[in-house]
Amino acid sequence: MEIKGYIISSVALVISLGIAGIATFLWEKKRHKAVKRKKGKIALTFLFFTLIFFVGGFVLYFGTYYHATKEALLYLENGKYVTVTKDVDGYFFDGPGTEVAYIFYPGAKVDEAGYARLMYGIAEQGVDCFLVKMPLHMAFMGRDKATNIMRHYAYNKWYIGGHSLGGAMAAMYASEYGEKLDGLVLMAGFSTNPLPDHLRLLSIVGTKDKVLNWKNYEANKKNWPALGEEIRIEGGNHEQFGDYGHQKGDGKAAISAEEQQQQTIDAAVRIMLP
Repeated sequence: MEIKGYIISSVALVISLGIAGIATFLWEKKRHKAVKRKKGKIALTFLFFTLIFFVGGFVLYFGTYYHATKEALLYLENGKYVTVTKDVDGYFFDGPGTEVAYIFYPGAKVDEAGYARLMYGIAEQGVDCFLVKMPLHMAFMGRDKATNIMRHYAYNKWYIGGHSLGGAMAAMYASEYGEKLDGLVLMAGFSTNPLPDHLRLLSIVGTKDKVLNWKNYEANKKNWPALGEEIRIEGGNHEQFGDYGHQKGDGKAAISAEEQQQQTIDAAVRIMLP
């Protein structure tokens, strides 16, 4: 999903507050047209209804999100080659590699655990992964979380990326703090700001993706660094980069989620471990 969509959703919440206020005012005006001394009561009533609308809208919008599937949760357990630990920033997938790390931002309104299988697979092949937990499952509210992670761990190379809105926020972070990074691996996401030319970029998209705004995706290729590369997964869609069920508006994939994610893992590792 795109940043514009979530801005529009936020504006919709503000508009709902305005509607609540107008409705309250008209209701009180009709009942107490001739009672000027009721202004205090009107103000309190306005605040009450505004609070109800705000809280209700907030809970409805941010309280509903895509949950990780049972299969995804299996990859939060330790395995033969990968140890998984949880902390305040999310999940750390510690594999056999020691030199390279990948920080991953989840898509909007998606449970971060929905990407556990993807992260586990990348870590298993030698790139340790940090699966970031975002406030209210929205990456734009935790765009700079990568800084705290890099402050507490030492790797020779750092890559950042993410899925959909998470990828867009990771790219925004890279455009501002590119000197801390070696490259990006984005999945169904793009950068709206120019990226430093020293960074390597891999953009992975599915040909059946109906959530990605393809027009904006193509237009923003102008922001790619010199070492930019694209891989199109034939038959892949938007939702199958993770394991969180069907995403509204997405196209029907012609390949399995397992196959799409394995292609993604192989491509990502090839870039990060050349």
